[in-house]
Amino acid sequence: MWLDNLNQTDKEKFVELAYKAAYADRSLSEEEMVDLAEFRRQCGVSSIGNTGTFQELLSYFGERTPQVRRIVFFGVYTVLYSNDIITELDQQLIDIAKEDLRLSEEEIRALAEAGQEMRKLQVKLRTLINQ
Repeated sequence: MWLDNLNQTDKEKFVELAYKAAYADRSLSEEEMVDLAEFRRQCGVSSIGNTGTFQELLSYFGERTPQVRRIVFFGVYTVLYSNDIITELDQQLIDIAKEDLRLSEEEIRALAEAGQEMRKLQVKLRTLINQ
């Protein structure tokens, strides 16, 4: 839904960035795989590209509009929070994203809170569906 606001090139680069964030610890949890599959579906991306490093992709998005930068931060945050915790490595990636995407502390806080709330709703919905 919120990914619809990205153009196709941004969608492809976003999916790649989200994958690189999730795989930074050299493993993918079941929750991360579910999120990445959903991102790919929503973005119409059949395979994950390899056009740059995590840092290079963030630099690309750092030059985009504030709306795109907020969408990208939210998406990266949600995939990193998919296990309901932020690890030390996750926090390092978040800090890099905060700097490169040039978002205010207020924006970061609000987007992180929204990501956590979305995660809670996803878990609740899966529980209700799978009863």
